[in-house]
Amino acid sequence: MKQGQIVTTVACLMFAWACGCSSAGPRYPERIPEDRLPAEEILWPAAPYPPKIAYVTAFNGTADLGVSRSFFDLLGRIAGISSDEAFVRPTAIATAGSLLAVADPGKAALFLVDRQARRYKKITEGDAGELVSPVGVAIGNEGTVYLTDSALGRVYLYGRDGRLRDTWGQGELARPSGVAIDETLRRLYVVDAARHHVVVYDLEGRILFTFGTHGLGEGEFNWPSHVYVDPGELVHVVDSLNFRVQVFKSDGTFVSTFGRAGNVSGDIARPKGIARDSNGNLYVVDALFDSVQIFDVTGELLLSFGKRGVGPGEFWLPTGLAIARDDTIYVADSHNHRIQVFRFLAGN
Repeated sequence: MKQGQIVTTVACLMFAWACGCSSAGPRYPERIPEDRLPAEEILWPAAPYPPKIAYVTAFNGTADLGVSRSFFDLLGRIAGISSDEAFVRPTAIATAGSLLAVADPGKAALFLVDRQARRYKKITEGDAGELVSPVGVAIGNEGTVYLTDSALGRVYLYGRDGRLRDTWGQGELARPSGVAIDETLRRLYVVDAARHHVVVYDLEGRILFTFGTHGLGEGEFNWPSHVYVDPGELVHVVDSLNFRVQVFKSDGTFVSTFGRAGNVSGDIARPKGIARDSNGNLYVVDALFDSVQIFDVTGELLLSFGKRGVGPGEFWLPTGLAIARDDTIYVADSHNHRIQVFRFLAGN
């Protein structure tokens, strides 16, 4: 193997480690049978403490929503999901209004569900052929879906109808992964894991600036993977192989950092998806701990939920995370081939 090929191979392996991807996935499990669903609520923390997180449901795929049942009831009870509709390795998830988007690199597809229209679409095509490794997704207020393909080095823009509208990043991005939109400033933040920086676009596809470089210091990254934006304010970047989350102003100025490598509560082993609830708490998926950790605005650990397993509320290499405005929490439970749904109990 030539030296250039070796370098490329090592880079791809490092990206896969940082993003929690694996070419050899476990055997595909069937959907959770109704007799295995919990008879009682699953809550965190356990009694006698007031519950903050409640398990809602899980679904292994998407299907025609043109029935009278509620969305969660339908997804939780669908029988006989076809192989075309089932997830293989759901890695990223986004939600806005009635839209729900799931990026599945195992299927080389984007699943786009419009709950209001009660239909879904499986998208497998980009501008130059089939998608290869869709790993990041975000949805704008107008229903535009932004999808990153790490292998193709592109950001694809789809309408809420699933039609391709534009393509960005060719020749500009090496290994795009996480993506987040700032509707207030009309910007798109794209993590380029292989180049260890964040690329900031305007919503016409022009690069405004980049921030970050390879390293261990403040404002430096080591295979970053995900990003979350507080519109017009702060940008949170998951610095995966530095085992931390870094916080920046919207212009890329460093603000703070939290997290460290370790195996006790509050440590971060393999951080992935990140999002915020209505109380301002930050949720960080940890793929190695098979859990979701919740931090306050100062980076102090408040609570974690989940553990290794295949049952309700258990995870196997979780990756993506999204929180809707009503505090519904979606977690891409990648090696369990499903999306799990939880609820933040804000009033407790």
